[in-house]
Amino acid sequence: MLADLGRPDGLVSLGGNLSVNVLPVIMTAINLVSGAVYTRNAPAKEKIQLYAMTLLFLVILYNSPSGLVCYWILNNLFSLAKNVVSAHAKHPRRLGHAAVSVLLLSAALYLLVSGGTFSLAKRLLLLGFAAAVALLPAVFRLLPRVLRVQPALPESGRLPLIVLPGLGLALLCGFLLPSSVIATSPAEFSFIGSIASPMSYIWSSLSVCAGLFLFWPLCVYRLSGAKLRSALSLIMPCLFLMALADAYLFRFRYGLLSVFFKLNDASVLDARSAFYTLLPLLAFVLAAALSYVALRLDRAAVYVALLFVSLCMAEAAVGIGKARVVAFSYGKLAQSHVSAQKAPESVDVVYELSRTQKNVVVLFLDRAISSFFPYFLEQFPQFSEQYKGFVFYPNTLSYSNNTPKASPAMMGGYEYTPENENRRPGELLKDKHDEAMLVMPRLFHDAGFEVTVTDPPLPSYSSWQHDYTLFAPYPDMHVSTQWGALTPLYKASHEGQLLYDAANSVRKKALGFAFMQALPPLLRKTFYQGGGYFREEAKALGEDTFLNNYTQLFYLPELTGFDAERPTYTFIANDTTHTYQLLAGDDYHPEVDITEANVSGTGSYRWKNSSDTEFQNDRAAYHVNAAALLQVGKWLAFLQDNGVYDNTRIIIVADHGFDMYTPAFGEMEDGFDHARYNPLLMVKDFDAGGAPRTDASFMTNADTLFLATEGLPVSGTNPFTHRRFEDFRDKTQVNIYPVQVSADYNEINAPAYLADKSLWYLDTVTSSPCWSVHDNIFESGNWIKIQGGETR
Repeated sequence: MLADLGRPDGLVSLGGNLSVNVLPVIMTAINLVSGAVYTRNAPAKEKIQLYAMTLLFLVILYNSPSGLVCYWILNNLFSLAKNVVSAHAKHPRRLGHAAVSVLLLSAALYLLVSGGTFSLAKRLLLLGFAAAVALLPAVFRLLPRVLRVQPALPESGRLPLIVLPGLGLALLCGFLLPSSVIATSPAEFSFIGSIASPMSYIWSSLSVCAGLFLFWPLCVYRLSGAKLRSALSLIMPCLFLMALADAYLFRFRYGLLSVFFKLNDASVLDARSAFYTLLPLLAFVLAAALSYVALRLDRAAVYVALLFVSLCMAEAAVGIGKARVVAFSYGKLAQSHVSAQKAPESVDVVYELSRTQKNVVVLFLDRAISSFFPYFLEQFPQFSEQYKGFVFYPNTLSYSNNTPKASPAMMGGYEYTPENENRRPGELLKDKHDEAMLVMPRLFHDAGFEVTVTDPPLPSYSSWQHDYTLFAPYPDMHVSTQWGALTPLYKASHEGQLLYDAANSVRKKALGFAFMQALPPLLRKTFYQGGGYFREEAKALGEDTFLNNYTQLFYLPELTGFDAERPTYTFIANDTTHTYQLLAGDDYHPEVDITEANVSGTGSYRWKNSSDTEFQNDRAAYHVNAAALLQVGKWLAFLQDNGVYDNTRIIIVADHGFDMYTPAFGEMEDGFDHARYNPLLMVKDFDAGGAPRTDASFMTNADTLFLATEGLPVSGTNPFTHRRFEDFRDKTQVNIYPVQVSADYNEINAPAYLADKSLWYLDTVTSSPCWSVHDNIFESGNWIKIQGGETR
């Protein structure tokens, strides 16, 4: 009808080039009717002036663009409706509000029933907004009455209703929530940048919250009048009760997160069930009602104040307990930590190999992604020579999806799968974990091998690293921590790449994560902001956690010597592949300033989730895996150059994979989930040569024990249980049990939650299913969901 909104409409053609613009005439007619209604009781002179102005505008605006005239017509229609309502309705504002409310409620109810393309959460949110608009007059009528309430308490008696909730909010957001997170793994929050103790982050959060919830509200209280004081007495208790409810009653299962408080899986913030949408609103109403009653009645105020005192004492007590765990763990860690201020002048040899005897090396790369290796072979031509003789096993499974539950089988064989560990209910999980960790060192030690172990995972569940009490009975085993030992040296030689303040970023994000937990569920994803928490993103290298692991691989040639006179067994654990971040250059090195101009590539791998989303990104995962295997490749070339490659058996293995996009599982319905159980497994045997090859045999990472010991003079019997390893080796059906997080049992954070537990969950508590898998893991029909629970 209107071919060009930038030209006059010309809707009525008179032949030739003559036409009449209809829209300005319609606009003028509407204006005349609106003016007639508006000036119905006005003097004739005023009416003539108004009509004359309207006709003048017709002449002036006659050739205006049709799009602009359409906009004016809509404005005039609105004015006409307003004038009609004002002229004939006794209460025009009420009528207008009623019309808007009816329209909003009708639209909200229609969408709620019909569904459309909106999620249930969005439809409920729209309904709540429409209801709030409809109830606004009632709220505005009630609010003055509330603010005029004269409490039975004297004015000084209102102070506890501000101080106690303020103290509770400060303890909750500044002390309890940050210390609870940091206590799950104090070692990872230690020695970050210029700050050594993780307690600094707790005290910093507490001081900020004390100012925000105590100092400033008291300043406002002292400087304000009676109405605002009454409002504060109502608002502060309500905020405190709601924050408590949101943090503990309506909490999410956040899972793993980095020390920058970035969630591994931010999809948990998408929870939109009625429990997380409607019940928080009900809780808000109850909190507001309780606050109002406390403000109105003196006896109720006393009871509410006592309730707040009890809650503050409970927060302080639990927070102190968490802080003690942090302080104790840091104290033990500080005793063995290399000073973050002074770089070592040289690298001491840690891994002694033999030039003449056989060497067995197990390199454990936490969460290394199996599916990336074929892309690396294509992208890095040097791998054909560096990884010569290696056999890559893509068809490999792990028994769970995180280190506490998956690594025992990788270290000790099939006797330490979750099912088999649960068949020993009288022993603690940490003791079975330690036992699995010692199996191969004991086997090789008893066979006369020289044994070296560095950074074994989760020893005794006391911390993520550094407690080596379990090795005390074997003083001739060489056990040490290499995590972070060479980070100062690397920083000193790469200053141009690594100028950043990671500690300051952690400090800010700790407080941001605490605030997010205390927010209503529907606001958390918005506040999370992809891990930014509305803070300016500091330029940082994911944290020192990446450097603390990467540097161990970077200096692996310098850490390796060849003076061993006996055969050797070496176990090296490293988390470079676990800390996802973007890297720079063709060599995938860490750098602060990562832009699209210098960011590393991904070869022919096409990642799905990018680094600028809130989801764990596939590109960063590719980068850290490439960085790890590039450094390992240099070490392998170093072994070749020194003549100790052929007499060395090398196993590169991961404890589990990760839920991310990989082409191997990309077309499967549960492909993301299956990828969690596909760890990297590669083996180079003695005297093996030729280009790396692929073996599609059905494997699990529990085969590591057999691959390491095959053909060597070591026992086939477990030195602790005295049972034959082969008796447990059954891959007919591999049953996989993901980590579970229930109300009272968290399998993710082992040191904090599993130290006194004896059994794993072998059933589905969360949405992650249990699986029974056989043969080819890349065929969806070979993955069968099971209930589990047989031995729990």
